[in-house]
Amino acid sequence: MKQFTLICLLLSVVLFSRADFKYAPGYIITPDNDTVYGSVRITVDHDDQLLPADIQNRMIFVSRTGTRTTYLPGSISYFHFFYNFQNITYASVPFFNGQLFMQKISEKGYVNLYRYFHGNRNGISNTYELAEYAYQTDFPDNNFFYLVKPTGEFLFLGKHTPRGRVSSFFSDDPQLKRKIESRRYTYTDVYRMVREYNRFREEQ
Repeated sequence: MKQFTLICLLLSVVLFSRADFKYAPGYIITPDNDTVYGSVRITVDHDDQLLPADIQNRMIFVSRTGTRTTYLPGSISYFHFFYNFQNITYASVPFFNGQLFMQKISEKGYVNLYRYFHGNRNGISNTYELAEYAYQTDFPDNNFFYLVKPTGEFLFLGKHTPRGRVSSFFSDDPQLKRKIESRRYTYTDVYRMVREYNRFREEQ
């Protein structure tokens, strides 16, 4: 009886943790700025929710003519797809010693804002390395913000990223820097920070 119960438990774990592949309508933008329409292969959980980390390392694309191609970060500029009433864009982004496809979540401006989803094998290799990057701080979440300037300067932002690192990234904007240091702006205000900073840069 105990063995039967254990088998049922294991089966339930497998069933409820399974992931499925789906194809979402979308397109890619090549480095030559050509647009190719087709479908992007995505991974979803048992509730049909997108598992975004699975396409940070590579993306499988099927063109309208039926050609199936695997793209690695850097081989295309970005790709776009529509799923679950959302228009989602991933761009090739320099990340530490390589590149990743990262979900772009900001408007155009001096600083680009992306989301990094922890759990991908070719990004930060493990939890220890992630914590080490953040001054030995343990991150409880599985996704983070990634901000990049045209100069290559970047900010990897989680709930416990040191405030001094955040204010330093925006240090040329005195008003924004004061808002961060006074705790008026916190991690959850990243959209406001990016929007204000981009506006500040436009006015310079």
